Amino acid sequence: MSCLSILYDGWAIAHQPNHPAAIHLLTLLHYHPADLPASIALPALSLHPIPESISSYLIPTKADLRGRLDWEQRILPNLSKQVNAACLHLTSPYPPLFGSAQVLVSPCEYLGDLSLRALPTERGLTAHLRTALGQGGLSRARAILWPDDLPDPGLPAPKVPLPPVVHPAFLDKKLDRQLYQNELVQALDLPDTYILYQGPGDRNALEELLAAWSWAAGPLGDNYPLLILGLNPQEQALCTQLATTRDLQSTIHTLPALSIEALAALYHNCSAVFHPTLYSAWSGAARAALICEKPLVALESPALSALVGPAAYLVPLKQATSSRALGAALITVVVEESVGEELAQAARKLTSRWSGEQFGKQLAQIYQSYY
Repeated sequence: MSCLSILYDGWAIAHQPNHPAAIHLLTLLHYHPADLPASIALPALSLHPIPESISSYLIPTKADLRGRLDWEQRILPNLSKQVNAACLHLTSPYPPLFGSAQVLVSPCEYLGDLSLRALPTERGLTAHLRTALGQGGLSRARAILWPDDLPDPGLPAPKVPLPPVVHPAFLDKKLDRQLYQNELVQALDLPDTYILYQGPGDRNALEELLAAWSWAAGPLGDNYPLLILGLNPQEQALCTQLATTRDLQSTIHTLPALSIEALAALYHNCSAVFHPTLYSAWSGAARAALICEKPLVALESPALSALVGPAAYLVPLKQATSSRALGAALITVVVEESVGEELAQAARKLTSRWSGEQFGKQLAQIYQSYY
Protein backbone atom coordinates (compact mmCIF):
# COMPACT_ATOMS: atom_id res chain seq x y z
CA MET A 1 0.00 0.00 0.00
CA SER A 2 1.29 3.46 -0.88
CA CYS A 3 2.14 5.90 1.93
CA LEU A 4 -0.17 8.46 0.33
CA SER A 5 -3.02 9.55 2.58
CA ILE A 6 -6.41 11.26 2.42
CA LEU A 7 -6.27 14.78 3.89
CA TYR A 8 -9.50 16.12 5.36
CA ASP A 9 -10.28 19.82 5.83
CA GLY A 10 -11.10 20.24 9.53
CA TRP A 11 -12.14 23.91 9.48
CA ALA A 12 -15.76 23.16 10.33
CA ILE A 13 -15.20 20.91 13.33
CA ALA A 14 -12.85 23.53 14.79
CA HIS A 15 -14.74 26.75 14.03
CA GLN A 16 -18.30 25.58 13.16
CA PRO A 17 -18.76 22.43 15.28
CA ASN A 18 -22.55 22.07 14.80
CA HIS A 19 -22.67 23.11 11.14
CA PRO A 20 -23.66 20.37 8.63
CA ALA A 21 -20.08 20.53 7.31
CA ALA A 22 -18.75 19.48 10.72
CA ILE A 23 -21.35 16.75 11.16
CA HIS A 24 -20.68 15.37 7.69
CA LEU A 25 -16.93 15.44 8.31
CA LEU A 26 -17.42 13.42 11.50
CA THR A 27 -19.48 10.99 9.40
CA LEU A 28 -16.69 10.73 6.82
CA LEU A 29 -14.15 10.07 9.57
CA HIS A 30 -16.37 7.36 11.05
CA TYR A 31 -16.69 5.58 7.70
CA HIS A 32 -13.11 6.19 6.56
CA PRO A 33 -11.62 2.93 5.20
CA ALA A 34 -9.47 1.32 7.91
CA ASP A 35 -6.76 0.28 5.44
CA LEU A 36 -6.16 3.78 4.04
CA PRO A 37 -4.00 6.36 5.88
CA ALA A 38 -5.78 9.60 6.71
CA SER A 39 -4.98 12.95 8.26
CA ILE A 40 -6.90 16.10 9.11
CA ALA A 41 -5.93 19.78 8.98
CA LEU A 42 -7.21 21.81 11.94
CA PRO A 43 -7.21 25.63 12.26
CA ALA A 44 -7.93 25.28 16.00
CA LEU A 45 -8.58 22.54 18.54
CA SER A 46 -11.68 20.52 17.78
CA LEU A 47 -14.68 20.29 20.10
CA HIS A 48 -15.22 16.79 18.74
CA PRO A 49 -12.70 14.00 19.38
CA ILE A 50 -10.66 12.89 16.37
CA PRO A 51 -10.31 9.12 15.84
CA GLU A 52 -6.88 7.85 16.96
CA SER A 53 -6.26 6.42 13.50
CA ILE A 54 -6.42 9.92 11.97
CA SER A 55 -3.26 12.07 12.11
CA SER A 56 -3.91 15.73 13.04
CA TYR A 57 -2.07 18.83 11.85
CA LEU A 58 -2.86 21.94 13.87
CA ILE A 59 -2.21 25.21 12.02
CA PRO A 60 -3.81 28.01 14.10
CA THR A 61 -5.92 30.25 11.86
CA LYS A 62 -8.39 32.98 12.82
CA ALA A 63 -12.07 32.23 12.34
CA ASP A 64 -12.74 35.26 10.15
CA LEU A 65 -13.25 35.64 6.42
CA ARG A 66 -9.64 36.58 5.71
CA GLY A 67 -8.42 33.64 7.74
CA ARG A 68 -10.82 31.33 5.91
CA LEU A 69 -9.55 32.56 2.53
CA ASP A 70 -5.93 32.00 3.56
CA TRP A 71 -6.83 28.56 4.88
CA GLU A 72 -8.55 27.48 1.67
CA GLN A 73 -6.21 28.98 -0.91
CA ARG A 74 -2.76 28.70 0.76
CA ILE A 75 -2.64 26.56 3.90
CA LEU A 76 -4.58 23.51 2.69
CA PRO A 77 -2.81 23.09 -0.68
CA ASN A 78 0.59 23.62 0.96
CA LEU A 79 -0.13 21.08 3.68
CA SER A 80 -1.50 18.64 1.11
CA LYS A 81 1.82 18.80 -0.71
CA GLN A 82 3.86 18.51 2.50
CA VAL A 83 2.08 15.37 3.73
CA ASN A 84 2.02 13.78 0.26
CA ALA A 85 -1.78 13.55 0.25
CA ALA A 86 -3.43 11.40 -2.38
CA CYS A 87 -6.37 13.80 -2.28
CA LEU A 88 -7.82 16.67 -0.31
CA HIS A 89 -11.41 16.10 0.82
CA LEU A 90 -13.43 19.26 1.54
CA THR A 91 -16.92 19.75 2.97
CA SER A 92 -17.11 23.32 1.68
CA PRO A 93 -17.39 24.24 -2.03
CA TYR A 94 -14.39 26.61 -2.05
CA PRO A 95 -11.45 24.51 -3.28
CA PRO A 96 -8.02 26.05 -3.87
CA LEU A 97 -7.59 27.46 -7.35
CA PHE A 98 -3.88 26.66 -7.49
CA GLY A 99 -1.76 23.76 -6.32
CA SER A 100 -1.31 20.14 -7.28
CA ALA A 101 -3.81 18.67 -4.83
CA GLN A 102 -6.48 16.36 -6.21
CA VAL A 103 -9.71 17.65 -4.64
CA LEU A 104 -12.96 15.97 -3.63
CA VAL A 105 -15.84 18.14 -2.45
CA SER A 106 -18.86 17.08 -0.37
CA PRO A 107 -20.81 20.38 -0.39
CA CYS A 108 -22.43 21.14 2.97
CA GLU A 109 -23.16 24.84 2.59
CA TYR A 110 -26.73 26.09 3.03
CA LEU A 111 -27.38 26.38 -0.68
CA GLY A 112 -30.85 25.00 -1.13
CA ASP A 113 -31.64 24.72 -4.84
CA LEU A 114 -28.92 27.18 -5.81
CA SER A 115 -26.34 25.79 -8.20
CA LEU A 116 -22.82 25.73 -6.85
CA ARG A 117 -21.91 27.71 -9.95
CA ALA A 118 -23.45 30.70 -8.19
CA LEU A 119 -21.89 30.56 -4.74
CA PRO A 120 -23.41 33.02 -2.26
CA THR A 121 -21.22 36.04 -1.63
CA GLU A 122 -20.94 38.15 1.49
CA ARG A 123 -20.24 41.86 1.15
CA GLY A 124 -16.69 43.10 0.74
CA LEU A 125 -13.63 42.54 -1.41
CA THR A 126 -12.40 39.53 0.56
CA ALA A 127 -15.76 37.79 0.21
CA HIS A 128 -15.90 38.41 -3.54
CA LEU A 129 -12.32 37.17 -3.91
CA ARG A 130 -13.14 34.01 -1.96
CA THR A 131 -16.15 33.35 -4.18
CA ALA A 132 -14.20 33.92 -7.40
CA LEU A 133 -11.34 31.66 -6.31
CA GLY A 134 -13.80 29.04 -5.08
CA GLN A 135 -15.66 28.97 -8.38
CA GLY A 136 -12.38 28.55 -10.20
CA GLY A 137 -11.33 25.81 -7.80
CA LEU A 138 -14.60 23.95 -8.31
CA SER A 139 -13.97 23.81 -12.05
CA ARG A 140 -10.66 22.01 -11.28
CA ALA A 141 -12.04 19.64 -8.63
CA ARG A 142 -11.67 15.93 -9.32
CA ALA A 143 -15.24 15.19 -8.25
CA ILE A 144 -18.28 16.46 -6.36
CA LEU A 145 -19.72 13.84 -3.99
CA TRP A 146 -23.49 14.30 -4.10
CA PRO A 147 -26.41 12.46 -2.42
CA ASP A 148 -28.17 10.24 -4.92
CA ASP A 149 -31.60 11.30 -3.66
CA LEU A 150 -31.12 14.91 -4.83
CA PRO A 151 -31.37 16.16 -8.42
CA ASP A 152 -28.21 17.14 -10.25
CA PRO A 153 -27.48 20.78 -9.38
CA GLY A 154 -25.39 21.35 -12.50
CA LEU A 155 -21.87 21.51 -11.15
CA PRO A 156 -18.66 22.47 -12.99
CA ALA A 157 -16.92 19.27 -11.84
CA PRO A 158 -17.92 15.61 -12.38
CA LYS A 159 -20.61 14.46 -9.96
CA VAL A 160 -20.20 11.14 -8.13
CA PRO A 161 -23.45 9.97 -6.47
CA LEU A 162 -23.36 8.39 -3.03
CA PRO A 163 -26.21 6.94 -0.94
CA PRO A 164 -27.68 9.17 1.79
CA VAL A 165 -25.99 8.79 5.17
CA VAL A 166 -26.23 10.18 8.69
CA HIS A 167 -23.80 10.05 11.59
CA PRO A 168 -24.31 6.84 13.65
CA ALA A 169 -25.29 8.92 16.72
CA PHE A 170 -28.57 9.75 14.99
CA LEU A 171 -29.35 6.03 14.68
CA ASP A 172 -29.27 5.50 18.47
CA LYS A 173 -32.86 5.84 19.63
CA LYS A 174 -31.81 5.40 23.25
CA LEU A 175 -30.23 8.83 23.17
CA ASP A 176 -33.51 10.57 24.03
CA ARG A 177 -33.59 8.72 27.36
CA GLN A 178 -29.93 9.58 27.95
CA LEU A 179 -30.52 13.26 27.20
CA TYR A 180 -30.84 14.49 30.76
CA GLN A 181 -28.03 12.23 31.99
CA ASN A 182 -25.59 14.25 29.93
CA GLU A 183 -23.95 16.85 32.18
CA LEU A 184 -23.58 19.38 29.38
CA VAL A 185 -27.23 19.13 28.37
CA GLN A 186 -28.32 19.25 32.03
CA ALA A 187 -26.44 22.52 32.43
CA LEU A 188 -28.52 24.04 29.60
CA ASP A 189 -31.71 23.70 31.68
CA LEU A 190 -33.73 22.50 28.69
CA PRO A 191 -37.53 22.24 28.68
CA ASP A 192 -39.20 18.84 28.45
CA THR A 193 -40.84 19.71 25.12
CA TYR A 194 -39.38 21.90 22.41
CA ILE A 195 -39.04 22.57 18.67
CA LEU A 196 -35.64 22.59 16.94
CA TYR A 197 -34.09 24.88 14.37
CA GLN A 198 -30.63 24.13 12.99
CA GLY A 199 -29.82 26.24 9.96
CA PRO A 200 -28.08 29.33 8.63
CA GLY A 201 -27.51 32.22 11.03
CA ASP A 202 -27.17 35.20 8.69
CA ARG A 203 -29.55 38.13 9.11
CA ASN A 204 -31.85 37.17 6.22
CA ALA A 205 -32.23 33.59 7.44
CA LEU A 206 -32.90 34.64 11.04
CA GLU A 207 -35.45 37.23 9.97
CA GLU A 208 -37.25 34.60 7.89
CA LEU A 209 -37.14 32.16 10.80
CA LEU A 210 -38.51 34.63 13.34
CA ALA A 211 -41.15 35.95 10.94
CA ALA A 212 -42.51 32.42 10.59
CA TRP A 213 -42.07 31.61 14.29
CA SER A 214 -44.03 34.73 15.26
CA TRP A 215 -47.19 33.06 13.91
CA ALA A 216 -46.65 29.94 16.05
CA ALA A 217 -45.07 31.46 19.17
CA GLY A 218 -48.42 32.50 20.69
CA PRO A 219 -50.06 29.04 20.69
CA LEU A 220 -46.82 27.06 21.16
CA GLY A 221 -44.10 29.21 22.67
CA ASP A 222 -44.86 28.68 26.36
CA ASN A 223 -44.95 24.88 26.17
CA TYR A 224 -42.85 24.32 23.04
CA PRO A 225 -40.08 26.94 22.88
CA LEU A 226 -37.85 27.14 19.82
CA LEU A 227 -34.30 25.86 20.46
CA ILE A 228 -31.82 27.26 17.95
CA LEU A 229 -28.67 25.25 17.20
CA GLY A 230 -25.47 25.84 15.31
CA LEU A 231 -25.04 29.62 15.55
CA ASN A 232 -21.69 31.21 16.34
CA PRO A 233 -21.54 33.82 19.15
CA GLN A 234 -22.07 36.73 16.76
CA GLU A 235 -25.09 35.03 15.17
CA GLN A 236 -26.51 34.21 18.61
CA ALA A 237 -26.29 37.87 19.60
CA LEU A 238 -28.00 38.92 16.36
CA CYS A 239 -30.74 36.33 16.88
CA THR A 240 -31.42 37.61 20.40
CA GLN A 241 -31.54 41.18 19.12
CA LEU A 242 -34.00 40.34 16.33
CA ALA A 243 -36.15 38.24 18.67
CA THR A 244 -36.31 41.08 21.20
CA THR A 245 -37.44 43.47 18.46
CA ARG A 246 -40.34 41.10 17.73
CA ASP A 247 -41.00 40.42 21.45
CA LEU A 248 -40.18 36.74 20.95
CA GLN A 249 -37.17 36.50 23.27
CA SER A 250 -39.04 34.50 25.94
CA THR A 251 -39.97 31.79 23.42
CA ILE A 252 -36.55 31.06 21.91
CA HIS A 253 -33.29 29.71 23.31
CA THR A 254 -29.97 29.75 21.44
CA LEU A 255 -27.70 26.87 22.41
CA PRO A 256 -23.90 26.64 22.51
CA ALA A 257 -21.96 24.13 20.41
CA LEU A 258 -22.74 20.55 21.48
CA SER A 259 -21.18 17.14 21.07
CA ILE A 260 -22.55 15.01 18.25
CA GLU A 261 -24.21 12.72 20.82
CA ALA A 262 -25.95 15.64 22.58
CA LEU A 263 -27.01 17.06 19.23
CA ALA A 264 -28.53 13.74 18.16
CA ALA A 265 -30.26 13.41 21.53
CA LEU A 266 -31.92 16.79 21.04
CA TYR A 267 -33.34 15.59 17.73
CA HIS A 268 -34.56 12.31 19.21
CA ASN A 269 -36.33 14.17 22.03
CA CYS A 270 -37.82 17.12 20.10
CA SER A 271 -41.48 17.57 19.16
CA ALA A 272 -40.78 18.92 15.66
CA VAL A 273 -38.05 20.36 13.45
CA PHE A 274 -38.63 23.80 11.93
CA HIS A 275 -36.57 24.71 8.87
CA PRO A 276 -38.02 27.64 6.87
CA THR A 277 -34.63 28.48 5.32
CA LEU A 278 -32.03 27.03 2.94
CA TYR A 279 -30.93 23.46 3.59
CA SER A 280 -27.72 21.46 3.24
CA ALA A 281 -27.36 18.50 0.88
CA TRP A 282 -25.41 16.51 3.49
CA SER A 283 -26.00 16.21 7.25
CA GLY A 284 -28.51 19.03 7.67
CA ALA A 285 -31.67 19.35 9.74
CA ALA A 286 -33.88 17.71 7.10
CA ARG A 287 -31.96 14.44 7.17
CA ALA A 288 -31.70 14.50 10.96
CA ALA A 289 -35.46 15.00 11.28
CA LEU A 290 -36.20 12.15 8.87
CA ILE A 291 -33.86 9.61 10.47
CA CYS A 292 -35.19 10.50 13.95
CA GLU A 293 -38.77 10.26 12.60
CA LYS A 294 -39.70 13.76 13.72
CA PRO A 295 -42.21 16.08 11.99
CA LEU A 296 -40.35 18.44 9.67
CA VAL A 297 -41.86 21.75 8.56
CA ALA A 298 -40.00 23.49 5.74
CA LEU A 299 -40.42 25.54 2.58
CA GLU A 300 -41.18 23.57 -0.56
CA SER A 301 -38.55 23.41 -3.30
CA PRO A 302 -37.83 20.88 -6.07
CA ALA A 303 -34.73 19.40 -4.43
CA LEU A 304 -36.10 19.33 -0.89
CA SER A 305 -39.30 17.73 -2.17
CA ALA A 306 -37.16 15.01 -3.76
CA LEU A 307 -35.27 14.51 -0.50
CA VAL A 308 -38.22 14.25 1.90
CA GLY A 309 -41.03 12.97 -0.33
CA PRO A 310 -44.24 12.64 1.75
CA ALA A 311 -42.25 12.57 5.02
CA ALA A 312 -42.45 16.32 5.74
CA TYR A 313 -44.93 19.16 5.82
CA LEU A 314 -43.73 21.42 3.01
CA VAL A 315 -45.21 24.87 2.56
CA PRO A 316 -45.28 26.40 -0.97
CA LEU A 317 -43.09 29.46 -1.33
CA LYS A 318 -45.38 32.49 -1.65
CA GLN A 319 -43.68 35.67 -0.54
CA ALA A 320 -46.77 37.30 0.94
CA THR A 321 -48.15 34.34 2.90
CA SER A 322 -45.36 31.77 3.43
CA SER A 323 -44.46 32.95 6.96
CA ARG A 324 -48.02 32.61 8.21
CA ALA A 325 -48.44 29.26 6.44
CA LEU A 326 -45.22 27.96 7.99
CA GLY A 327 -46.41 28.96 11.45
CA ALA A 328 -49.76 27.27 10.87
CA ALA A 329 -48.03 24.11 9.61
CA LEU A 330 -45.86 23.98 12.71
CA ILE A 331 -48.89 24.29 14.97
CA THR A 332 -50.59 21.50 13.03
CA VAL A 333 -47.79 18.92 13.34
CA VAL A 334 -47.35 19.63 17.06
CA VAL A 335 -51.01 19.72 18.09
CA GLU A 336 -52.44 17.07 15.76
CA GLU A 337 -50.65 13.88 16.75
CA SER A 338 -52.10 11.91 13.83
CA VAL A 339 -50.35 14.23 11.35
CA GLY A 340 -47.03 13.79 13.13
CA GLU A 341 -47.46 10.01 13.17
CA GLU A 342 -48.20 9.91 9.42
CA LEU A 343 -45.03 11.88 8.75
CA ALA A 344 -43.05 9.57 11.05
CA GLN A 345 -44.27 6.49 9.19
CA ALA A 346 -43.33 8.04 5.86
CA ALA A 347 -39.89 8.98 7.22
CA ARG A 348 -39.34 5.44 8.48
CA LYS A 349 -40.07 4.04 5.03
CA LEU A 350 -37.98 6.66 3.24
CA THR A 351 -34.87 6.22 5.40
CA SER A 352 -34.95 2.43 5.35
CA ARG A 353 -32.66 2.50 2.31
CA TRP A 354 -30.10 4.80 3.93
CA SER A 355 -27.09 2.59 4.51
CA GLY A 356 -23.92 3.70 6.26
CA GLU A 357 -22.29 0.43 5.27
CA GLN A 358 -22.99 1.00 1.59
CA PHE A 359 -21.86 4.61 1.88
CA GLY A 360 -18.57 3.44 3.42
CA LYS A 361 -17.97 0.86 0.68
CA GLN A 362 -18.52 3.36 -2.10
CA LEU A 363 -16.40 5.98 -0.35
CA ALA A 364 -13.56 3.47 -0.11
CA GLN A 365 -13.81 2.77 -3.85
CA ILE A 366 -13.57 6.50 -4.59
CA TYR A 367 -10.51 6.92 -2.39
CA GLN A 368 -8.85 3.82 -3.87
CA SER A 369 -9.01 5.42 -7.31
CA TYR A 370 -6.37 7.93 -6.15
CA TYR A 371 -3.76 5.24 -5.46
